[in-house]
Amino acid sequence: MSATCAGPVKSARTILVVPDLWGFPKSCRLLRSAQFKQVYDNGFRHQSTYFAAFCLAADPSGAQIGFTTPRGLGKAVFRNRLRRRIREQVRLHWPLLGPRWRVVINPRRAADNATPQQLKQEIERLFVRLARHSLPSSEATSS
Repeated sequence: MSATCAGPVKSARTILVVPDLWGFPKSCRLLRSAQFKQVYDNGFRHQSTYFAAFCLAADPSGAQIGFTTPRGLGKAVFRNRLRRRIREQVRLHWPLLGPRWRVVINPRRAADNATPQQLKQEIERLFVRLARHSLPSSEATSS
């Protein structure tokens, strides 16, 4: 069964593409190395205990996310487990991410020992920070 978007979700400004309950469709993922390179080269870095996130404000057609796990972290089973754990927290908190962001998450070794609650807090912190960057300066200062 292939994953499909749960359909457009209308907000005040735009239509968002939200991943369905089971995963991320291709429209919500970064797929090509050129896309990853663009985020690395032109975006900013968000440091966390459990991952480094590279974020780039792109066109507001819908958020996209990619995951990279360097071989230096360990064997494939370990890297895949890290990726799955972080991807699940991203999936659960996807609606918090604004429609214009491209994000690449690079897990750290410490993420393997983190509880789901700790990963949840870090993902929420990242997405809230990006949401604040998405607001025009007048809205960001009025709250």
